[in-house]
Amino acid sequence: MAVAADRLSIRWYLGYDLDEPLPDHSSLTRIRQRVGLAVFRQFFETVLDRCAAAGLIWGRELLVDATKVPGNADLGSLVPRLKDVVDDHLIELFGNQTASPTSEYWDVLETCQLPPNRPLSPGYERVSHRMVSRTDPDATPMTLAPGQTVLEYQDHYLVDGGRARIILSCLVMSADVMENQPFLDQFRRTLFRRRLRPQRVIGDTAYGTVENLQAMEQAGIQLMTPLPNWEKSSPYFKTAAFTYAAEQDVYYCPNGETLTLRNIDTTNERKQYRAPVTSYRACLLRDQCTSNRRGRVIYRSFHEELLARVLADEGTPAFEQAMRKRRVWVEPLFAEAKQWHGLNCFRLSGVHNVNIEGVLIAAGQNLKRYLAKRGWGKRWGPMGRLVISDITAFDG
Repeated sequence: MAVAADRLSIRWYLGYDLDEPLPDHSSLTRIRQRVGLAVFRQFFETVLDRCAAAGLIWGRELLVDATKVPGNADLGSLVPRLKDVVDDHLIELFGNQTASPTSEYWDVLETCQLPPNRPLSPGYERVSHRMVSRTDPDATPMTLAPGQTVLEYQDHYLVDGGRARIILSCLVMSADVMENQPFLDQFRRTLFRRRLRPQRVIGDTAYGTVENLQAMEQAGIQLMTPLPNWEKSSPYFKTAAFTYAAEQDVYYCPNGETLTLRNIDTTNERKQYRAPVTSYRACLLRDQCTSNRRGRVIYRSFHEELLARVLADEGTPAFEQAMRKRRVWVEPLFAEAKQWHGLNCFRLSGVHNVNIEGVLIAAGQNLKRYLAKRGWGKRWGPMGRLVISDITAFDG
């Protein structure tokens, strides 16, 4: 509001006369606290309705991506969570015998303290499970570069594949929530709300999970995303060098040895194949195969056929074109938001408030494209009051 009071260009854009008083700055924060996130999301959806009416939403193709945004909190605000503090204190007072019976009660409090909608990954413990910021409990520590760690959020965009690049959905979550975890809920809600029937969705490697691929295949939608290659830097034989025999359910190594089924991991939905230890020790290619003294282990996913179909698309002209489009469609939107609209750092604290910031910024980006479509820059008057009062009637 201080900038608006001194900038004639902002007054002209908003339609205020030179002698007309601007709203008090406190009204903005009070309005935000009073109406809540639901009203701001409704405003975002209303802007999308205008964009759809103007023919700016194509709907045949969607692109998904996320970017990290620093929160309004410092690393010095991190403290241990309640369970760790209480357990350490009880151990100090009474020893280990007393700490264990109380852990189940503190687990309940620990669960209540965790921010909502943050699914857990098996076998992985986030730093936010042990530490919490006193100023912003929902911002989580992430490493941007070696020696540079900040408390961050992650802003998720779902963007239309049309020329206007309209943002169809904006969702801000804690930075330690993987990009692919909120994707399906965000995607399904957007399709239902906008009544879209896309033919394909484009994303980066983070979205190439089995859950996402299965959901897209069941819906008849092609998910174009590179699959993660965990063997890229391995100096040993890649899994592709081993031949799978479906009838015998075995693998054959490059030296002709047979790797039989040894274990079925239902938790990670994969099978384990291994050759006998004696054959590995006698193998002349063992130095090129593995450093494991018990021999090479091959894992095969329960959904190997689905992954093979997706992998077959990589390298095709259509796939390469989709990856190029992702780089110029979504990533520049994040750059625009950070450079011009304040997404370089959230000013507010808490996942509820940063979502208000996120949807306002996304709505502003959509509004710019809507106004350009309506010929907003061709106004004849310096005040533009008549145009602002009836934006839908303005014909350029």
